[in-house]
Amino acid sequence: MRRWIVLLAAVVLPVTACGGGDSEDTAGDGETRTVEHALGETEIPVEPENVVTLWSSTLSAALSLGVEPAGYAFNEDPIEGVDVPEGYDLEAIDYLGHSLELDLERIAGAGPDLILATDVHEESYDQLSEIAPTVVLDWGGTGAWKDHLTDVADVLNATDAAEEVVAEYDDRVAEVAEAIGEPAEVEVSIVRFHAEELRLEVLNSFAGDIAQDVGLARPEVQDVEEEGSGYLPVSLERLPDADGDALFAFTVADNDDEAPNLLEDARDNPLWDELDAVREDNVHTVDYMKWISANYIGAHGVLDDLEEALG
Repeated sequence: MRRWIVLLAAVVLPVTACGGGDSEDTAGDGETRTVEHALGETEIPVEPENVVTLWSSTLSAALSLGVEPAGYAFNEDPIEGVDVPEGYDLEAIDYLGHSLELDLERIAGAGPDLILATDVHEESYDQLSEIAPTVVLDWGGTGAWKDHLTDVADVLNATDAAEEVVAEYDDRVAEVAEAIGEPAEVEVSIVRFHAEELRLEVLNSFAGDIAQDVGLARPEVQDVEEEGSGYLPVSLERLPDADGDALFAFTVADNDDEAPNLLEDARDNPLWDELDAVREDNVHTVDYMKWISANYIGAHGVLDDLEEALG
C-alpha cells in the first residue's frame, strides 16, 4: 500500500480558502504547512478549526483522535459504538450528504478550512479544492483501517493521540487473547453473507486483521490475502469453505431489508448441517455493520464479540 507522509516543515503564510471569496481566515495565527498526499501537495492550516470528512472511516478516525469535524459525508447513518463513540451527539456536527454522491454546495456551506477526502473522491478533487484545502488519502479497502487512522493523525498533527488509540486497542487484544487461552488452536471462519455471494473474510480484511491480532487460526482457504477487496467471493455451493472450529456469520440483510438473506438460505442448504461449526453449536451471528466498520471504535466491538464467543 502506498503511504503518504506529511511534510513536517511549516511555513508562515496567510490562509485563504480557494474559490471561497466570503470565507474567513479560521486558522488562528495563519500558519500553514504543506502536506503530500495521493493527488499531490496541499497547503493546509497548521491548526485547522473546521475540518470536513468525506468517508466513514475518516469521521471515526477523527473522533477517535479527539477532533470533532465541522461536518461529514457518510454512506449510511453513523452508528453509536460502531462508527462514533457510544453516547456521542451526532447533532453536534453537520451531515453533508452521501459519501459517494458529494453535495458540493452543502460541503461549502459548512465553511471548512480543511477537507479530508480519499481516493474514492478523486474525480471531485478539483472542485473540492476550490472550496477549501483538500487532502486525499489512500483507501485500500477495509483492511486499511489502521493505516487510515495514522494518515488522518499525520494530517491533523495528532500523532500522540493516535499512539494512545493504538495502545488501548493493543491492550484490549491482549485481554481477549488471554480470555480465549490458546487462540492459535481455534480455527475461526469469518463469513459475510452478501446479497448474491458468500464473502470469506481473509487476512487483509477488517475482521480478518483483528482475528490475526488476537492470534486466532484461520481455515486454509481464508488464510490468504486478497488485494484490494479483503475477501474471497464464493457461491453457496462452496459452503464447506465457510467451515471452522467457530463460524462468525453476518448478513447484509441486517442492514438492507430488501437484500436477500443468504444466511437463511445457507441454513436451509443440506451442506449447512455438515459443517463442524454447526455440529459443535459454535456458529455466532454477529452485527453486519460492526464487523465491516473498519475503524478502531468498531474494532473494540468485534473484540467484545470474540471474547464473548470464545473466551
